[in-house]
Amino acid sequence: MTSPAATAPDPAPGADPRWDAVFAKLLKTEGGFVDSPGDHGGATKYGLSLRFLAQKGLLSDQLMAEVDINHDGLVDLPDIAGMTIATARDLYWAFFWDGLGSTLPQPFDAAVFDQTVNDGAVPAVRLLQQAVNALSVDLYAPVDGVIGPKTEDRLYKAIDLFGSEKVLDAYRAQAAARYRLIV
Repeated sequence: MTSPAATAPDPAPGADPRWDAVFAKLLKTEGGFVDSPGDHGGATKYGLSLRFLAQKGLLSDQLMAEVDINHDGLVDLPDIAGMTIATARDLYWAFFWDGLGSTLPQPFDAAVFDQTVNDGAVPAVRLLQQAVNALSVDLYAPVDGVIGPKTEDRLYKAIDLFGSEKVLDAYRAQAAARYRLIV
């Protein structure tokens, strides 16, 4: 998988109806600007935190120009506060959708995207691999956190054998088990 920071944003709204639907759903749950002292992520807008963007540090020049709204060479509080939905859309595309959710069939694209936003790409993909493995030992997918040909092949075989809903239920069960471990 290529580095999301090196990936260009989605060409245009409406170019991928799956992405448009997933992003619209995300905006319903992720609100506007928040800067709560108790939040370890720091200032956040549309679910994108200052901490997350600082960790990504290797923003492409195009995305850096979008995020550094005041053009001071830093991604800081004023930039998060002034972030537009269009910028958030480009960031979510580059860091959470392109090359990951975009490669999966519906409804797994949205489920893995959602989990990636919550917990990161590698854990989200591992949960998918574990879900496929839990359904049948004959479908074993290496649990490496990478969506490659083996994972895609096992996922499609699981869908053919069990149906999308049962595979999605297995994915949700893996996510629920992970959250129980965290709590």
